[in-house]
Amino acid sequence: MKTGKKKTWLSRTLKSFVLFLSIAAVLSVFPAGKLLTVQAASKAKLNYSKRTLCVRSTLKLKVTGKSKKTVWKSDDPSVAAVNAAGKVIAQKIGNTVITATVGKKSYKCSIAVRDHNYESAPGAAVCTRCGAKKSGSLVPLTKLDRYQYFRKYMTDSQMQQAYKEAVKVTGPLKSLTLEDQLVGVASTLRKRFDSGMKYSMSASHYNDPYGYLVLGVASCAGCARATGFCLNVLGITYEHVNENKYSHQWARVKVGREYWICDAYGLYCGPEPAVRKHPYL
Repeated sequence: MKTGKKKTWLSRTLKSFVLFLSIAAVLSVFPAGKLLTVQAASKAKLNYSKRTLCVRSTLKLKVTGKSKKTVWKSDDPSVAAVNAAGKVIAQKIGNTVITATVGKKSYKCSIAVRDHNYESAPGAAVCTRCGAKKSGSLVPLTKLDRYQYFRKYMTDSQMQQAYKEAVKVTGPLKSLTLEDQLVGVASTLRKRFDSGMKYSMSASHYNDPYGYLVLGVASCAGCARATGFCLNVLGITYEHVNENKYSHQWARVKVGREYWICDAYGLYCGPEPAVRKHPYL
């Protein structure tokens, strides 16, 4: 019995020792770091394999799950070029292939460059492919940045009427610089108020663009929303300062590295003196 137990123990010990040597041999050939690298490389993936771009638009390509440097190349840089960071720039109408090389592996993305397809509207044009606004044009009603937001205050018919009036305000400003557009919106809306509009906090639509632009009645909240509505028609995004508060309200717009106030009721359009602070309050 003792001899049998001893042989069994020796057999188990020998098997464990052989297993240990096998693992050691594998690790000596494939160090842990290299094993991880192989696993990561096998999961590498290009974020797009096929894209359609408009002329002058860009696309960011990247290879995920890789540990080595990515080398980018375009088969035809005159159609679409790519820089060292994987940023693709559509140059002219045509087709090309962007290749990302990681080590010995390559990943490809087919690029088709097409011209903008602008959707026409009164005084407006926006590309249906990429959403870009045509230079020197206005944004169509349904493409406004805050279209759904404004719909909470007006019916479709009222929105259309307000938009027609906003086009009258913004049409002469569409080719100006951003700063001049802000001043133009504020001064034009102020002239409307001075020509016979009524200030109210109880009249119908006193707090929306329809009230200010069509009915000729509004509070400072209505003026701020009418201002924002006109800014959106020009393709300008804005922030409604003090919205839904019992306080003076205005539109805030980023201009370069600073923010501007665009306020027809408050008689000021220019850089804010401090964050969301009005110089006259």
